[in-house]
Amino acid sequence: MPKVLGFSFGANEIQTVCLSGTKATPCFEGRERVLFPHAMDVGDVSIWSESQLGLLLDRFSPEVIAYKLTRGAPTVKEISRVYFSIGILNLLANKRQIPISHHNSPLSHCKMGVARGTDLREHITLRIGEHSPYWNDHAKDSAIVAFCELN
Repeated sequence: MPKVLGFSFGANEIQTVCLSGTKATPCFEGRERVLFPHAMDVGDVSIWSESQLGLLLDRFSPEVIAYKLTRGAPTVKEISRVYFSIGILNLLANKRQIPISHHNSPLSHCKMGVARGTDLREHITLRIGEHSPYWNDHAKDSAIVAFCELN
């Protein structure tokens, strides 16, 4: 049963949730919220992301990585923080030989094993519990993509 680390990226934060077990019996391993520094130049995002994402991979030691592929970032700040970080995450996964996959937005009901129309964020909270503080949409999305990679 692989340990899966799920990621969701926003303009101001990176949320990650680690799950193990199976879809029938998921086990919450931990979570982390990392805030982007308020005043960071676009050129510094990649260096900062490499450091922070590397620390998260070291902390959780995942066997599989999954992330939510956010589309349509409206600002340069969001574009640099979300897409640069996703690129760095893929690079780190490749260097560490950790399988990585992305999940498009909107997230798939089929991969969750629930009927269309089900609130996926509510469903994941019912399955693994609420893990405050900051159990927001980004945190729930990172849990959903991790859950989708469980067997």
